[in-house]
Amino acid sequence: MSAAILGLLARKTELEQEGRTDPEYDRRVVSITGALEESDVYAVPFDDVIVRQVISNIKVLDRERVSIRFRDGTEVEQVIEYSQRRASA
Repeated sequence: MSAAILGLLARKTELEQEGRTDPEYDRRVVSITGALEESDVYAVPFDDVIVRQVISNIKVLDRERVSIRFRDGTEVEQVIEYSQRRASA
């Protein structure tokens, strides 16, 4: 079940990044969000095996962005947010 939720969350993120604003998009976001909130699935700790089963590859685009491709073909661009920048050496 967690792989399905990861896929839905990835698709939701992808659609949000595309900036769609049509009513159909809004309806689908509400539907997905509701389904996720009503599910009895809980957050699970990081599992390397699940990650390897769900993710095809990760490509570094630049210093602050990566592209994550899932095995189903979905691709999501993710911004990396640093909580504190490291001091340069």
